[in-house]
Amino acid sequence: MIATGKAIELDELGNRLSDVSDLRTINFVGFFNDQMVRIGDLHQQYFAMQAGPNGKPWEPWNWTPTWAPKDHPTLEITGRLRSSLIPGGTDNVATVTQDTLTFGTSVSYAPLLNFGGDVAVSESMVSRDGKGFMPAGTIIFVPAREHVGLSEQFVDRFVEDLADSILEELASRV
Repeated sequence: MIATGKAIELDELGNRLSDVSDLRTINFVGFFNDQMVRIGDLHQQYFAMQAGPNGKPWEPWNWTPTWAPKDHPTLEITGRLRSSLIPGGTDNVATVTQDTLTFGTSVSYAPLLNFGGDVAVSESMVSRDGKGFMPAGTIIFVPAREHVGLSEQFVDRFVEDLADSILEELASRV
């Protein structure tokens, strides 16, 4: 067997690696920081494609506040939600520790938009075609437009990169 360019016996390898049998001894901060950038880029792609992690296109908006531009993209009236999904952005939740990575948004209406549901509108709304009007307090159904999450392809690459990172760390300890 070859490890870091030198031949070693399997028994010797086992002895050398016995102190790292618990992966919690590995510090993943550097790896997670690199992945955080990728996760932010991935979420910006969702907005650019107007589709969620599973590739399902977002249903176009039908109602918007009366003050909003009439040609805004779905989920982007002010840009607050989108910018909250950039690491370091306002309302972004992004933390890295030795063994965890957390990413998301603290925008209060994000769960409703992500998962869908009924809501009483807080202000008057106008329809996309400009012909309909809805007063504040009206209950409407907001369709799910998933904008927070990881695509299957991203998870596959993340796991591969994580495995490579672990192997590099273990090889450096031999």
